[in-house]
This record gives sequence, C-alpha cells and structure tokens, in this order.
Amino acid sequence: MSYVEDGSIENTPLATPYSSEFYSDPHRSASTTGKETAEADTEDNEDNGPPKYDLPAMMEALQITKDPEDVTDADLVGKYLPCYEMWESFIKLYSLAIGFSLRNRRSHRNDERGLWRREWLAGIKICDIVNLMVQQLGGYRDLGFTKKDCYNKMDLSDPTLFAKYTVYDEDRLCHVFWSDTASQRDYAYFSDALAFDTTYRTNAFNKPLVIFVGVNHHFRTTVFGFALLMNETIETYVWVLQTFLECMNGVIPRVVVIDGDNSMKVAIQQCFPGSVHRLCRWHLCTNATSNVKSPQFTKAFKKLLYRHYNFPQWYDRWNALLQKFDLYSNAWVNAMYETRGQWAETFVRNNFFGGMSTT
Repeated sequence: MSYVEDGSIENTPLATPYSSEFYSDPHRSASTTGKETAEADTEDNEDNGPPKYDLPAMMEALQITKDPEDVTDADLVGKYLPCYEMWESFIKLYSLAIGFSLRNRRSHRNDERGLWRREWLAGIKICDIVNLMVQQLGGYRDLGFTKKDCYNKMDLSDPTLFAKYTVYDEDRLCHVFWSDTASQRDYAYFSDALAFDTTYRTNAFNKPLVIFVGVNHHFRTTVFGFALLMNETIETYVWVLQTFLECMNGVIPRVVVIDGDNSMKVAIQQCFPGSVHRLCRWHLCTNATSNVKSPQFTKAFKKLLYRHYNFPQWYDRWNALLQKFDLYSNAWVNAMYETRGQWAETFVRNNFFGGMSTT
C-alpha cells in the first residue's frame, strides 16, 4: 500500500513486516522500538507537515463499504492500518463525517504482524451530545431541556413499555410502576424466583423505591421492574403487586424473597397465593443483633440459619439456644420460631431460589 500526494491510497497489498513497502521509511526497521518510531514520525511531521489521507480511501483499505454514519464498532474492531498516524487521521476525519467524537478503547502494536491495531467503542456520551447541541443552538437557554432530562427520558419507541401510576389530591403523583420490553421478556423466562425490597427513601422525592429482581440462566441479577411508592401500607403493596402481575400476564413466581415487612407479607399472601416465601438472610442477622444484643447469640443463630441440619438436629439446637440465653419470653425469638419455614435452610432447601437468599 502506498500514498500519493492527493491523499488517496493506491490499490496495493497491505504492508506487512515482511514487505519492502513497510520498511520504505528509513526510520522503520526490524530493531526500531515504539519510542524511536514515534520520535521518527514526529521528525517527519515537523519537516514535511502532517500526512494527509482521504477518508473514503482509508475505509476502502479497511474493507468497509458502508457510509460513515452507518459504521458500527463491529466494523472497526480488529481492523489494521499500516501506521499509527493513519489511525489518528482516520479518527479526525471519521468524527467530522458523523458529527461527533469517537472514543478509542486501546491501541497497541501487534508483535506478530508488526502493525498498529486499534479497537473501537462507538458509543457517544449523553453529556457530549448535549454539549454539541448547546454549541449548535448558541447556549443552554435555547436548548429546551437539561442533561438530567436526557438521562431520565424513557424510550417511548419501546413497543411494549408498561407504565402505570396513580394520583391523589391536585393530580399529584402517588404511585408509579414501570417495566420495559427487555424486563418483561426476562420475566417470561426467569419467573421462578422473585426478590424485591424497598430502598427506603433514598431518592430526591423521599419515597420508597421498589426493585423487582431475579436471576437468569447465568445466575446474573436481572431486573423485572421498578415502582416508586407513596407509602408502605398493605393497600399500596397490593396495588403494586397486582400491577406487576398485570404487566407480566398474570404469571405468579414460585418463590419470593422479601425483607420481612408485615405489610409486604400480607400483600404477597393476597396476590401471590401458593408462592413460597423466604425471608432475607441479611435482614434476619441484622434483626438478631438488634433484638437480642448478644454477639454469641447472633453467631449461634447464623448456624441455624445457614447449616443443613436434619429436623431433629435443628430442633435440638434451637432448644439449646433458648436455654443458653434464656430467651423463652423474647417476642422476636418466638416470632422467628413460628416463621422458621421461611428462613432456616433446613426447611427451605427443597425449593429453587436461583441462589437468592437476600434482597
């Protein structure tokens, strides 16, 4: 491959470390290091000016026949050009052609072929898009929206985007639930186990945020939907669970992992009849510490929580725990015994939870 003064690239084979074209530059030799090459290139640029290349010619060399605006990262990954300077020129010309900047992930010299290779990410940051529009319009005043609006905007082109909300006095937002196409599709395949918890009032609106999650076939967390609630009453949880079922075509999960909130438990019993309930291990250990205030008790309680005892062994150890710490009259401990079928591994191990034990 060779270059002519008008910036085009002659239709010759790609230069390789074994071709004379690659070593036509006296600064490039088999013993030249990357630093020496960069210094030599700098000297050439100072003497002769920066090399001029033509974008269509470079795209032809990369064997890309698409228009610049149609090029994706898949078209660029693994492509080769003879020198680093040509890649730099390609960045600038390509960016100008599509109207944005292009981010490169890494650039290195391939020892086997001796050619520069650059792998690309074609994603554009939202902040960069907004900044470009601000420059084109002459300021933020004429933009009509903020960067935050771009991050919060839902994709209304989503064909099955589900959103439902309620209002109260003066048409103020009360509850809202939403789930996109991907989340609904994931639930159709992975609806066996569901976990949800309220991230309590950690948002700017000071409202509980509920996230419905599960696991996929790679045991990775997958999100099924979100809800922003006004409060945490039984009526509120019944509304959000009924809305969730409406969105998911009435498919009830086989097992549900919750944090133990009483209102949530009552709502689940009403809306998910037949589902197996499991209490969050993390919340149980936290409550054990706060209700008994004994590190030794918490350690012993965790054994009953995590270990695979048979039924007689579990009951023997539970009675020994009560006797050792004199907890026969402790209300929380007695409540935990009544709900042992929802948290002790001895009682829940025959159900499929997808590896989920916390919310």
